[in-house]
Amino acid sequence: MAASRFQSPAQREAAALPPAAQPVVVQVARGDLVNRATMMATAAPDDPRKLALPSVDGVAVVTGAGVPEGGLLTSGSVATWVNGRPVIALRGPFPLYRDIGEGDSGEDVRMLQQALADLGYGISPDGDFGAHTAQCVKDLYASVGSAAPERSVEEEAPTDASGAGSPADNASGSSGTGAPTAGTPSSSSTTPRARTPRTQIYVPASEVAVLPGLPARVGATPGVGTILDADTATLTLTGDSLSLTGKVPGDVAARLSTGTTGTAQAGDQPVPVRVETVVGPAEATSSSESGSQDAGTDPSQSVVVFAPVQGALPAEWAGNEQVLVTLDLSAPVTDALLVPQRAVATDASGGTSVLLRQPDGSFTQTPVDVRSCVGGTCALAEATGVSEGATLRVDR
Repeated sequence: MAASRFQSPAQREAAALPPAAQPVVVQVARGDLVNRATMMATAAPDDPRKLALPSVDGVAVVTGAGVPEGGLLTSGSVATWVNGRPVIALRGPFPLYRDIGEGDSGEDVRMLQQALADLGYGISPDGDFGAHTAQCVKDLYASVGSAAPERSVEEEAPTDASGAGSPADNASGSSGTGAPTAGTPSSSSTTPRARTPRTQIYVPASEVAVLPGLPARVGATPGVGTILDADTATLTLTGDSLSLTGKVPGDVAARLSTGTTGTAQAGDQPVPVRVETVVGPAEATSSSESGSQDAGTDPSQSVVVFAPVQGALPAEWAGNEQVLVTLDLSAPVTDALLVPQRAVATDASGGTSVLLRQPDGSFTQTPVDVRSCVGGTCALAEATGVSEGATLRVDR
């Protein structure tokens, strides 16, 4: 027993050495990878505001009532009737600045498509006004009891395989042998191709009133027979509805865009919402200096305005500054193999791999396909040998 208390110098030196380094490992898990941002938002009553009715060429007369005073103006409803045509209210960040129809493209087309999608029409906003968008516009006008406007466009008449025009064109200025008459240019260089008219669906800027804060309560509206001018061509919208605003850091705001969806929740009541507008730090600072926001506005933050995907925010949320908003910054990856991002190596050619432990305890480099990475975690596609519960080395 006494001998056990004594150690040789070699034994003492060995005992003082640190233990041999072991590989740092992690097990592959299975789950969902979501890229989300959360923030607190405030629900407050909208201030009374004026909605300018779009201008009409010539005399503009109110010929029919739309949403009555005290009624709720919603996206897709008729604000009023002018010169026998509906003025349709749509939710969006800016008014139409031109007529748009088939063949047009741009952010105004995308905004129209987003408004149609919000109304339940099966359309994906891509910014191109095609036949499907035209059909959705027809359906929208039919839903308010009107026909969609049409405009006339001209198209070049089709030619035969040789590129020749009509027989009459070919006969003009040619001899019986088919050669051009002396001193007369060939018909292909002098006769313009025939153009045929056709009609297409379009949306006149004069028939759409766009504003972000819909739905809204109508406070006053011009009566039937009113000749519209700069003073009378407005609807007064009261502060009966609620707006939802929150502040986010600039790096989060950079990943948001109009239409980004999420959920707002106060208590146990969730409401699907979408981003309506994002006011950048410079704009927020400018607004603060003008006195429209708190003087303590953080210049590094952006202000985000949210709107419900359908309907309105619950009235009982008024004044609540603790509405939790969760936004989906990208589509979630479901039922995926999840590993720490540091377990994945990328080679010079862009290929990705992991070190997979084998039954004998060794590790082999195994190629994998990374589907997405969020917050230090990556989702992998199914790969040979890499499955739930497999062991990967993370210290390389």
